[in-house]
Amino acid sequence: MDWWILKQLRAMILTDLRDFVPQGYFESEIEKFKLDDRITGADHSSHEFRWGYLAGDLGQKLFFKSTLIMSARQVSTSEVLMNLGMLAGAEAAQGSAIQLSKDAEAKGVSDENAGLVAAQLRDECIPTLSNNIRGALKQYLRYLTPFEAEPFLPLLGSSSTPQTQGVSPRTNNYIFNGNVGSVQTGTNAVANVIQNLGKNERASLATSLQQFKEAIEIEPSLSEPERQKLLEIVQECTSEISSESPNDTKLLNMFNVFGTTIQSLASAPAAYQILKTSFLAFGIDLP
Repeated sequence: MDWWILKQLRAMILTDLRDFVPQGYFESEIEKFKLDDRITGADHSSHEFRWGYLAGDLGQKLFFKSTLIMSARQVSTSEVLMNLGMLAGAEAAQGSAIQLSKDAEAKGVSDENAGLVAAQLRDECIPTLSNNIRGALKQYLRYLTPFEAEPFLPLLGSSSTPQTQGVSPRTNNYIFNGNVGSVQTGTNAVANVIQNLGKNERASLATSLQQFKEAIEIEPSLSEPERQKLLEIVQECTSEISSESPNDTKLLNMFNVFGTTIQSLASAPAAYQILKTSFLAFGIDLP
C-alpha cells in the first residue's frame, strides 16, 4: 500500500479521534521496540514499531472495549486505526528482518532464519493486514464527504467513493492475545479463525523457539527461577510441535501463555523480535 497515502490517512484518523488520544501518547518511549542502532534504518523501523504498537493497542481498545460515548464515524475510525497499527508493525518487522538477513549475508554467516521470516511477513501477514485495512476503510469512507474521501480512494484501487447500497460481506482477520476465538464486527461481517499449522510452519516455529531458548540461557537480566520457567515453557512448546500429531489448538494456547510470560524479556531485542515476527506470520501476536 502507498506509504504516503497511508501517512495522510493516519493524520485523518487521529484528527477524528483526537478527543480519545491521551496527550503525548504517540511520543511515548517503549524500549522493547527500539532496535539496535547497528541495523540500517533502525531509527525509522523503531519509530514504526512503536507507532504500530501504540496505534493498534489504542484502536483495539476503542473499537472493542471502550465504554466512552463515540459517534458511529469514530467507532469506524478506531477500526481503521487498529488495522493501520498492525500493518505498521508488520512492515517494520519485515524491513528489520530483511536488513538482518542482508547483513548476515555480507558477513558470510547464517541469518538465523531472518530471511524466512521476512518472506513470510511479505507473502502471508502483510497482504492479510492490507486487506483488513481496505475492508475497514470502505466503511470509514462512507462517513466522509467525496472531497475528504478522494485522497484515500487509491488504497481501494477505486476512483469513486463506496456507496451504502449493495454492501458485500466483509472478511477481516484480527490478531489478539488470549484464547483463540472469532470476532464478528458489523452487519454482514464474516469472521474466520485459522488454527492449522502445516509441517513447514511448525519447522519455522521450532527454529525460532530454539533461537530464543539460546538467548534465554545467556540473558543476564533473568533470575534463575525466571530462566527455568521460560525454558520449561519453550521445551513444552517444542515437544508439542515435534509430536506425531500436534494439537494446534493446544499449541496456540501455549503460545499465548508464552507471550504473556516473556514480556520481561524485551531487553533481549534481537532474539525477541525474530520470535515475535515469526509468530506474527501465523497470526500469533506476542506482547
